[in-house]
Amino acid sequence: MQTKEKLETIKARNELDATVSQVDKFIKENESVDTSELKAELDKANEVIADENHTKDQLKNAQESLMKKYQEVGAKMYENQQTAQANPNDAKVEDDDIIDAEID
Repeated sequence: MQTKEKLETIKARNELDATVSQVDKFIKENESVDTSELKAELDKANEVIADENHTKDQLKNAQESLMKKYQEVGAKMYENQQTAQANPNDAKVEDDDIIDAEID
């Protein structure tokens, strides 16, 4: 493998590693959101990283697929937030779990 091609492969792997870390953090911080499709894409990206014989193109394709799914999930979350803010009366709060307490 030529030096330039090797450097490009290393750069692609570093970019995918960074994206994997970012998506993993997002999933952990948003456990209440359905991220099953995003987790599946994350698993695929981790498989590409684990493969010692990955190519630059495989790394870039994995990163693009992961970013696409990440953006889709983020867009859905944003839409849900906008809908909830536009219709605050539609959000129902169940009083069963609310407990009044005084703290001294």
